[in-house]
Amino acid sequence: MRKILTIFIALILVAGIVSVAKAADVDSSSNDQDATGYQKDRKIVKSSNGTIVVLYSRLTSDVGIRGKKSTDAGSSWTNLSGGAGSTEIDPAYPNEFSICMDASDNIYVAYQENEDIYFRKLAYSAGNWSVGEQKTVAYGGYKCRYPSITRESGGKVWIAYGFAEGDGSYGGLMSAYATDPYSTWNQETIVGGSGTYSADEYEPALVLRSTSPFVVYNDRHTLKMRSSEWNGSSWSTPIIAGEDAGICSFSVTAITSTVHLVYDDASSGYIYHKYYYGSWSSTETLSGVVNDVYPSLTTDGTDLWCFISSHVATSQYNIRYKKRSGGTWDTNWSSITTDNAYNLYSATPLKTSSYIPLAWTVGDSPYPVKFDKSVTIPKIYTWDGGGAEGSWTDAYNWNF
Repeated sequence: MRKILTIFIALILVAGIVSVAKAADVDSSSNDQDATGYQKDRKIVKSSNGTIVVLYSRLTSDVGIRGKKSTDAGSSWTNLSGGAGSTEIDPAYPNEFSICMDASDNIYVAYQENEDIYFRKLAYSAGNWSVGEQKTVAYGGYKCRYPSITRESGGKVWIAYGFAEGDGSYGGLMSAYATDPYSTWNQETIVGGSGTYSADEYEPALVLRSTSPFVVYNDRHTLKMRSSEWNGSSWSTPIIAGEDAGICSFSVTAITSTVHLVYDDASSGYIYHKYYYGSWSSTETLSGVVNDVYPSLTTDGTDLWCFISSHVATSQYNIRYKKRSGGTWDTNWSSITTDNAYNLYSATPLKTSSYIPLAWTVGDSPYPVKFDKSVTIPKIYTWDGGGAEGSWTDAYNWNF
């Protein structure tokens, strides 16, 4: 029997190791203090060839949702066709939008405008993205807020959003799904009730649990985090996932059938982690600092990383992160920034590899959108010791 030889070669055989060149700003002056907000929604994706795409909001000039891409791990940025500037996704200023990407690198966008919900597909071809026509998801009748989007591998796109009657007499959380060409959206209520409601009381985040849509939402009507899962014909009765988060101050990702949640508890001010595998786990404290805010959660399919805005002083925050490996979180936070600027709204992909593309907003004029690529995800390569017939196997994450 061959003896397995595991060889660590840190600088040569790390998969997808990125350039050490300094990352450039995505936008040096977005003029929007919430350019990469809010935490529950994804604003950044990485394509199969490693291109980074960031969607963010702008004010004053080129107002609305804008898109940029980088083919060199953030060292430079272009519009989505490779030219100067940014690409207009929508000219209005919704400041509430969510994106996801499919296996063919197409990008899907759900956004709120004038309390209606809309959708666009950004079609990928030869390294560029073209912006498709606007499709109406929910218009008139209800006031709608805070859309979140995901896509099943078979092509069905799901959007969840809070809704309420104009007079507030009825409201809750709604979902809608459609397939290409996305002209007809089927509505499925997740939860609804009569009383006194506003559309901004329900803040959803959609993910796929294995292959099923799964929603975690901040229910500000009852001051609880809750979750529900689509069973193929209806949504399950929502269950409590945690306490009330700050406005959209939570983040969700999934590793196959396990859903992970981090949230900023509005009562204690602490940042907590929980996971769902048929039921919700007990709570783990990630940060016991009351003023730490805006968690963002990502995974490589095995480990987790949580990024936060760590409080320094009034209007001063640094971006820091912890890693969870083998079921255990780092004891201490590691720093991305140390400048004590107003660093807010970390944006990470739902899932990534090789390194973690990270964007955030500096909350002082002119509100630049920053980028970082310093957190790498190197790997262990295993050699089977078989001489000419042997082979390398890219098998495990490499934990330094």
